[in-house]
Amino acid sequence: MNINDLVKIIAGSEGYKEIEKWFSSTSKFLKLGGMFGSAPALFVHTAQKKADAKALYVLRDAEEAGYFYNDILQLSQSTEVFYFPSSYKKKVRADLQKDGANLVLRTETLNALSKNQAKVVVTYPEALAELVVKPKALESESLTLKAGESADLNTLSEMLTDYGFERVDFVYEPGQYSIRGSILDVFSYSNDLPYRVDFWDDEIDSIRSFDIENQLSVESRNEIYIFSNNINSVAFLISVENTISLFK
Repeated sequence: MNINDLVKIIAGSEGYKEIEKWFSSTSKFLKLGGMFGSAPALFVHTAQKKADAKALYVLRDAEEAGYFYNDILQLSQSTEVFYFPSSYKKKVRADLQKDGANLVLRTETLNALSKNQAKVVVTYPEALAELVVKPKALESESLTLKAGESADLNTLSEMLTDYGFERVDFVYEPGQYSIRGSILDVFSYSNDLPYRVDFWDDEIDSIRSFDIENQLSVESRNEIYIFSNNINSVAFLISVENTISLFK
């Protein structure tokens, strides 16, 4: 039995018909229960795909959200599926520490939402409770670099410092940048890999993402967006068409 066979079985069930009906209704919220494993993802993704709708899926906690996100990602095979986690590492002591990888995911999601590029957002209450940046502030606190355009390295260095980036010899985590000769390396929270911007005089010659372990190029880019490290400071409302709470 393959995934298409499962979808056919699901599409004939009463529970699925109710979910499908909801997607085409005016109601904005739906709460599901009584389903386990990958069943919730199969049911809602099948209905959402047919309705060609956007949805925010709210799971009970980070673990359930992570499993659900992976299920949806496997089912959809789409670049419009995003995970919105908490900014913080799992609380071990009384203090909380920022999680760099989670901040990258949050920034990617906010960027996609602001550009209307997100079809699915998977999250959980703890992550939604955090204050984040307003769409207009996100745009004003970002820097766009394009290959072939003119830019001054000293000016970029000052801007990155104002954006809360730390200047280091070699970047190894988000929130850092380095300048060596005509090369600018910057590790932004908007991407899970750092960028290497190569200059020819005052012109951007090339932009590439690279692996911090071996320093080898991964992907060439014509344009990149670098977001300020200070963006997690004010309220921002995630705006999607449907909110689905999935609690067992």
